[in-house]
Amino acid sequence: MADVPANTPFDPDETIVRPGPGPGPGPGPGAAAPFGAHEEPAADPDATIVQRAPEAHPASSEEATISPDGPIAQPQPQPGPGPGVTGAFAAHEEPATGLAPDRSWTTPYDLAAGWPPAASPPTPTPTPPPVPNPPPARPAPPYGWAGGGPEPWRNQAAPAGYPPRGYPAAPGYPTAPGYPLAPGEPAARPFRARFGRWGFVLLVLAVCVLLGAAATGITILASRDKKGPTTAQALIVAPPALVAQLPADPDRARTVYGLAFSSDGRRLAVADGGTRIDYAGQAALRQWRVKGGAAPVQIGRSTIARPDWWGIAFAPDLKTATVGGSDAVLLDIRDPARMTALSEPFGQHAGLGHLAGFSPDGDTLAIANPDGTLRLWDVSDDTAPKPIGGPFGGDGDAEMLGLDFSPDGRTLAVSDSDSLVHLWDISDRAHPVALGQPLTGHVSGVWGVAFAPDGKTLATAGGDRTIRLWDVTDLASPRPLGPPLTGHADGVLAVGFSPDGTVLASHGSDNVVHLWNVADPAHPSALGQPLKDQWGARFSPDGNLLATVGTDQSVRLWRLR
Repeated sequence: MADVPANTPFDPDETIVRPGPGPGPGPGPGAAAPFGAHEEPAADPDATIVQRAPEAHPASSEEATISPDGPIAQPQPQPGPGPGVTGAFAAHEEPATGLAPDRSWTTPYDLAAGWPPAASPPTPTPTPPPVPNPPPARPAPPYGWAGGGPEPWRNQAAPAGYPPRGYPAAPGYPTAPGYPLAPGEPAARPFRARFGRWGFVLLVLAVCVLLGAAATGITILASRDKKGPTTAQALIVAPPALVAQLPADPDRARTVYGLAFSSDGRRLAVADGGTRIDYAGQAALRQWRVKGGAAPVQIGRSTIARPDWWGIAFAPDLKTATVGGSDAVLLDIRDPARMTALSEPFGQHAGLGHLAGFSPDGDTLAIANPDGTLRLWDVSDDTAPKPIGGPFGGDGDAEMLGLDFSPDGRTLAVSDSDSLVHLWDISDRAHPVALGQPLTGHVSGVWGVAFAPDGKTLATAGGDRTIRLWDVTDLASPRPLGPPLTGHADGVLAVGFSPDGTVLASHGSDNVVHLWNVADPAHPSALGQPLKDQWGARFSPDGNLLATVGTDQSVRLWRLR
């Protein structure tokens, strides 16, 4: 638009239009600015001055209308940029007269060009700080909840049918428990919600199991038979505990001659005979069920017309027994209430005294005669025993006092009244062969012998009140193990190993039962206090019980582990 001369007359009907700033830079120094400092023309009350903002002009443009009949209307303030903003978009105050420049007074200028003019420009009025925007309104809660109190989806059980089925509509939105019910709503995942009540209980139980295992771990790891501690380990911790006492036979003229467990440990047989050699009564056999119930129960009692139980021996299965003083007879004892003879008497010999023992498989019976000779019998057919080969041994006047088969049944150990122990190789039953020289060391008769379950150790009981252990790994050259065991006040009558081989029980004519720790046969030691007024010790097949005979002829059962 061309500049208007100063002498141009003012037309009250003419509309003066104020152009917006162009895209280029502002007027240079010295140039005549359309809206620079100028004389404000007199206002005609009949004329209307209109200020129009150009299209796409910033929000700082304003317009005012002068009406001849009223005051000049001021435009409503528009929200502008924040404080401190300059330039074409800066908020500014409208001057008292005239139109506001479309350029801030803070625009840089060139002093060399003679700008600004001589007249001092009006001092711009400070821009008041903008009114802060009000906080945004809280968005409407999901599902249209507008009632008082907490929303129903916040840690509360949702009512039936709430939220609407299918919410939210976005495909693939997770619906598993614990996900937010509404977009943007945080999911509450407490520990118990994720772990669960039963999981917490299982955790507590697992901790208890671990603590219990830690308390008994050493004992379990040290066990040999994988069923807990060995017999010796259990007796180191606690002494034998009396769990039952079986009454003596009603006939006080009888005494216990022998006792034995069945191979499964369920039954215990007790043989009662006369206390005197001239006893004219019958021998009796009582059987008890000692396993599978809360307490032992007598399941039968039978008798047989024989005056005594000299030389009684029980087969491993406790189905057969042999008895006799001057001969032998096989008895069927499978029926606890009725005992029957299976064979005619065999093995007759002169004089009284009979010592017998079954092999581990129960098919061979060894009988020691009073004259010191030995003989083997085939009893696989228990109705018709047959001798195997001829008598062997008996080179002197010694009487045989004890015998025992090795666990494999290939060796027979026999002790005599001359304080000697003989070893025989009976692999060929018809042709026994002596093994090396007899074992010596005792100074009195040897009343009992016993092999350890592994067959590598032999124990002997001497009338000299001592017990000796022998290493028989090399049967041709046995050697003693450690010093003799002492503790009995009188001669030792019998010895026997526990099934795991860690404990040796001995009893003597002093009526005392001793228990020995032989887990290391080279360094044996006593286990606790001896059992007084007891004799005839026998271990159960599992090693948990020990049966002894008291001086009152009652049978006691002791728990070892």
